[in-house]
This record gives sequence, C-alpha cells and structure tokens, in this order.
Amino acid sequence: MIQAPSTAFNPTLSSGVIDRARTDDPESAASEWNAEFRSDISSFLDDELIESAIDYDRPRELPPRRS
Repeated sequence: MIQAPSTAFNPTLSSGVIDRARTDDPESAASEWNAEFRSDISSFLDDELIESAIDYDRPRELPPRRS
C-alpha cells in the first residue's frame, strides 16, 4: 500500500486550492489531500450493519443476465 499526500505524486497541484480546501473543511481536506483516514465519519456504518449486508452464500461470479 502506498499512502502519501497528493503533492508527493503530483507536485504541480495548486497549493492555493489545497490551502482553501483546508480552510473550508479541514477534515475533508486531510482525507483528500493528505491521504489521512477520516475520523469524523468512521462510525457512519458499524461493523454489525455491514456484516448483515453480506450474502456469504452468493457465488463470487454470477452469470450474465439478459437485458
């Protein structure tokens, strides 16, 4: 896995755009530009809810469906 700020991969990104984003929404900008996981929405869906949505009996590949 590679994790680094956007400017490490694209140094031509506008620092003004990034600075404005950090001012407008620091949490979102940290995720978007600094490759940081968001802590403000980490509890949006709990593990139990996600687990209940998984159908473990479903085959990995499904045959094509006719339109």
